[in-house]
Amino acid sequence: MASLNNKRMLFFTTSPRTPFKMIPEIELLDTNFSGQKWNKVSQIEFMNLLSKEGFFNGNGSKNNLDLSARDRINRAPKSLGFVRLNPSIKLTEVGNLFITSKRKEEILLRQLLKFQLPSPFHTAPTYGNTKFWIKPYLEILRLIYHFGTLNFDEIMLFGLQMT
Repeated sequence: MASLNNKRMLFFTTSPRTPFKMIPEIELLDTNFSGQKWNKVSQIEFMNLLSKEGFFNGNGSKNNLDLSARDRINRAPKSLGFVRLNPSIKLTEVGNLFITSKRKEEILLRQLLKFQLPSPFHTAPTYGNTKFWIKPYLEILRLIYHFGTLNFDEIMLFGLQMT
């Protein structure tokens, strides 16, 4: 489970860096590991399989293949509701839509707009009075709507620090 400790900034995962790269990865996960437990063994097997695929650039961490797998699956695909990993690996209904739909951008946008903090996948800070209660991507769109435009520095100063 991800932690929001020591952070007062919003985040988005960087693995994969392009959200649409999640599609073949979660499809590979579903095809080969659906119904299995998501544990160290299945994570290593997933990374080994993923590294052999033509769409994947890289090999994962040599010493921590299980960590590399969790980085690819536990973050964006799980946080955006495309996969369930407990009690066993399963693609969600919206995960299936993301893979099969002709309007993948719409599916991704809807999931981003629903993303909220706190979430079931992120623990709250354990110290201080920082409380997250926000749908971050929806709020950034509201800022853009209100001001008409935001430059990079304004997004960094105001958008990413909303809690």
